[in-house]
Amino acid sequence: MPSYFPYLTHVNDSSQGLIDQGVTIVSMNENEQDTIQRVEHSFFVIWTIPTDELADAVQKLMVSEGWFNYFDQLNLKGAPTDIF
Repeated sequence: MPSYFPYLTHVNDSSQGLIDQGVTIVSMNENEQDTIQRVEHSFFVIWTIPTDELADAVQKLMVSEGWFNYFDQLNLKGAPTDIF
């Protein structure tokens, strides 16, 4: 078991209140090596977060729980839209 598993369990427990308010993890997995234009990050997570306030709360939780001590992360944020 990787050394960060207990930490992820802790973060999961800490984030339960946000999940109860509508934050959803759509997908999370390893970034496969054969991905075209692959970014050099080992894992990805795709969230849906229904409000700016909850997005701010998720970011504050990541900081307060030391997320960036374990993971180098890139973030994207924007309202959903139909581009077609």
